[in-house]
Amino acid sequence: MAQSQPVEKDQLPSSLHCSTLTDTDIITYCSNPPSAALDAIPLGSYSNSVIPLSDLEVVKFGPGVYIEEYMNLQRAYKLLDPSIVRVPQPYRFIRNGEVGYIVMEYMRGTVLGNLTDPCRIEKVGKALEHFSSFQSPDPGPLGGGISRDLLWSEGTTTEYSLCASTKRLEHWFNRRIKHENLTISFQECEFVLCHLDIAPRNIVWLHNDDSLCIVDWASAGYYPRIFEWCLLDIFLGRDGGFQGMVKKTMEPLSVWENENWGLVEKAWGNSVGYHLYVVFPIDLVVLLVSNIQVVRLHPKTMDDDSLVWENIRRRVSWQYVSPQLDIRFCR
Repeated sequence: MAQSQPVEKDQLPSSLHCSTLTDTDIITYCSNPPSAALDAIPLGSYSNSVIPLSDLEVVKFGPGVYIEEYMNLQRAYKLLDPSIVRVPQPYRFIRNGEVGYIVMEYMRGTVLGNLTDPCRIEKVGKALEHFSSFQSPDPGPLGGGISRDLLWSEGTTTEYSLCASTKRLEHWFNRRIKHENLTISFQECEFVLCHLDIAPRNIVWLHNDDSLCIVDWASAGYYPRIFEWCLLDIFLGRDGGFQGMVKKTMEPLSVWENENWGLVEKAWGNSVGYHLYVVFPIDLVVLLVSNIQVVRLHPKTMDDDSLVWENIRRRVSWQYVSPQLDIRFCR
């Protein structure tokens, strides 16, 4: 058991390691961190936070941090070739009520808002190719548990515990396709390592050698390769030309993938139609009335995310869109 070691309020220790801290130390530190840590890693408007614990480690914490992300990190760190893609080494997971904490390696580098350099895009494409070289006979998070985050945007019910079952995966999608003549089968699919949140904000270009580091493994798991492609397609245009350029680096879609990618996106769109509040930025104000959701958008948010909203409108199979700033989805 680690012995309690207090941290000075305005000081960021240079060589502190979580092995010298108790869980309580780390929780207390995150609730009132040193001033030097507060602005060290700017993330924008997200419900989770990442702050340095020292020059060597960071803590990611918040209500959206779960044990599955920690286990995904563990598996990815062990599996992936660091000469192709780096992953922060995870050290500890803590749960305190509704808040989760992951202590991990501090990957110092630059996050580019505009990521369209062909050489860098090629590195991202090689990382995705490397991911797909790892397979599992069963679907689900890399370390087991509940499938969460972007693709699985509705919540954390037991339905998202795929239990390594292809049939449960099919059930999730076919319930949401909502068309009596269309179903999707994953029986012939290979389940490969997917990240499912490839975006400039989750890519760190390391200071020492400009190598690629991918962070935020909350959505990751073994899934059909088309899932990675579909998430890039769904958010096409959200980060300039990034998603389109990365898609072009991927291997051409197979016959099955060409026939079924639309069903995957349709299921996702129908899912999001009920639960927009999980997928979109924190400045959305959502009012739930019976089975109708009203999403109120600030004008700036509507402008910034217009391409994303257009992608959703063309995928949701039941919808009413107000001509004003309100967007209503109903059964």
